[in-house]
Amino acid sequence: MTHYRLGIAGIASELPLTGLPEVAPIAVPDIRVTRGVVAALADAWRDDQSSEIVPDWATIDYFRSADGRWHRIRYDYRGNIAEFAIREDGAQVVVETAHPDAAEVANLIEGPILGRAMRLAGCTCLHATALSQGDRAIALMGASGVGKSSLAWALVRQGCRLVTDDMVALARDGDAMMVQPGRARLRLWPDSAERLGLSGDSGTLFPTTTEMAKVGVHDPALFEDRPVRLDAIYRVLPRDPALAQPTIAEMPVAERLAELASNLHGMLAPGREGRRRELAWLASVAGRVPVRTLILPDRLDALPGIAAALIPRLFA
Repeated sequence: MTHYRLGIAGIASELPLTGLPEVAPIAVPDIRVTRGVVAALADAWRDDQSSEIVPDWATIDYFRSADGRWHRIRYDYRGNIAEFAIREDGAQVVVETAHPDAAEVANLIEGPILGRAMRLAGCTCLHATALSQGDRAIALMGASGVGKSSLAWALVRQGCRLVTDDMVALARDGDAMMVQPGRARLRLWPDSAERLGLSGDSGTLFPTTTEMAKVGVHDPALFEDRPVRLDAIYRVLPRDPALAQPTIAEMPVAERLAELASNLHGMLAPGREGRRRELAWLASVAGRVPVRTLILPDRLDALPGIAAALIPRLFA
């Protein structure tokens, strides 16, 4: 097995996970990823469609074992099947696939599958991207398509470093909240990548899931491999074509908890006690870290210049 670190969780995997930082062997991993026959893990499976979403790039079926010990997710995209089982406590992930592209399977594991497992295992993560400048970090969260990754890449090009994409795990250090290193790649829509000056011959691009039509930017030289103090969280709202300059506004403390809870990563919620611990942890984050809204002008071509001017404000 190869060992990786994803936020506060140690991962041991039989499959290569190239988007995660590789680490020395971990004596007791938090999550093990192994190959196996998913259907054989339980005597009976029941449909479980209540709490999941169905994207437009694949057919996804969700099941729960009759004994409640396993969650099962079956992806079918263009006839390529990948099945995953996640144990109820999140400590084990079983993968069954004959998909010819290992990178696409790894992309699913590193994102939605480990996101679910980590939440079940009690490793609370925000669905966000974190960047650092020196000893300070910020997190960008928001709905898909609002431009978080484009802004993150523009900030990296202006000297910031990527701490983690997609999943932001925090750990307390006294009164500070520390962002833990995680997924070391950004995913961009091809038109955004092109307009931001990236090209397929740059050596930093590779395709993620074909149906999502995204490319990933992966450059270890731009990655922050140590925990960094989180100074602010920004909720990125849809771009506004009427704006000439970005706008930033403080979010009232009373609204922070609900906003953070709506941006939890991992669609499989833990049980009642786990949910209580989750909310207590988010309340601790909301009480220590400012949460602000950020709206950008709808001028992607001007984003590099906008990012340069934004850095002093974002890290203020």
